[in-house]
Amino acid sequence: METVIDLLNIHWLENAYFWITLIPSALLFVMFILGFDHEFDFDTDIHGDFDVGGIDVPSEPGKLGIRLIMSFMIGFGLFGFLAVNLKWPIPHVLSALMGGSAFWYLMYQFMKLIFKQQANTQVASRTLVGRIGTVTHRITGDTVGEIKVKDPATGLTIDLRAVAPDIKKMIKPGAEVIINSVIDGKANVKLKET
Repeated sequence: METVIDLLNIHWLENAYFWITLIPSALLFVMFILGFDHEFDFDTDIHGDFDVGGIDVPSEPGKLGIRLIMSFMIGFGLFGFLAVNLKWPIPHVLSALMGGSAFWYLMYQFMKLIFKQQANTQVASRTLVGRIGTVTHRITGDTVGEIKVKDPATGLTIDLRAVAPDIKKMIKPGAEVIINSVIDGKANVKLKET
């Protein structure tokens, strides 16, 4: 027969695991709704980065980023709660650690996929060199304008900030320009000879 102390301990554990699951879940949801796309990384490992046209793109997510820590906590709390509530035969702490590790691993694999997609998008800027774009906002020698150009890698028309430091006069909207380079998302262009 269960004593009052045993019941209090079980309810206390259920509540602790419940809140360990709920708080990170709510934070991840708020981050998703607000479009929070910055990653805080507490990792001390050295990761390989590659440089593409002046854009530094990490090759994979850090192993201890805030999203991964919260994913671990969600799995830890959920599996701990289930182990206590359903009276699983394995210890609740071990169940919680295994669940947290599984959630961390799944989120890490998902984030690696996202990072790979992001790296592919950044690499596409290299393929824009030599392409012809159309000016949408005027460009002068000392101001930044904007151009539209079709990306051959994706087939999509993209907007780029553009500068033309070698040109003294204004390039009006509708004019065609040739892209010399793309650095930090900004195209260095010259007026296309007709």
